[in-house]
Amino acid sequence: MPEYPAADAGTATAPGPPSGSDATFLHEGAGAPTDLPEVRGAILRIPDPVASAPSVLRAPGDLVVVVGVPAVGWSVASSMATVLGRGAPTAVAVSGPPNRAHPEARSIDDGLEANAARAAGVDGGHAVFVALPSEDPLIDIRALLALRPDQVWLAVDAGRKEADTAAWVGALCRSMERAGLALAGLAVIGSTTTATPETVQALGLPVGWLEGRPAAATASASSPASVVPRRTSGGRRRAEPTGIE
Repeated sequence: MPEYPAADAGTATAPGPPSGSDATFLHEGAGAPTDLPEVRGAILRIPDPVASAPSVLRAPGDLVVVVGVPAVGWSVASSMATVLGRGAPTAVAVSGPPNRAHPEARSIDDGLEANAARAAGVDGGHAVFVALPSEDPLIDIRALLALRPDQVWLAVDAGRKEADTAAWVGALCRSMERAGLALAGLAVIGSTTTATPETVQALGLPVGWLEGRPAAATASASSPASVVPRRTSGGRRRAEPTGIE
């Protein structure tokens, strides 16, 4: 058995740090931040906060288009018409294929019909909210270029599979950017019926409409409008076409 030198009974000392290690900050008297060793490896980067969404346009004659799967897009557009369009029947419309679920809704499919809807909105003192069923990014962009809306929102269901929503939103955003169309933000439903409503934040777009109300009115006074609350109990810009690549 190896023999260890006996320590002086009156001068017991703590062992020092291993030679050549990063633990040199353990020496006696250490504690100041400047004594800590250099941190190696990747450092977690906090993502930049998402900017707040603009308010949904509501002036008489404004044309606001909501793009989404038929049921979700219609839900959002009709709620906007109820809250911001004074509940007028002419404040909500559909575009694209005939809407079998809502055959009574006004159909707006081209620039002439869009202008007529604007005029009706001016006469009635309300904005017009159009539900555009999303089929394919290219088809959606052609429809938007024909309607020339004042504002565009993407309607998403917070309970839908996150990967599917992200793929759809990403493809449509890229197509809109190439076409020179501005996106206002997201209009979200289903956040109260899923255990993970915050997954919408991963899309990186501001939320301006939440569960049938402006997001600012739905969120708490201390929370930004772009944050979807966890479940517990652009300025105005007219879309100008620049061509599709």
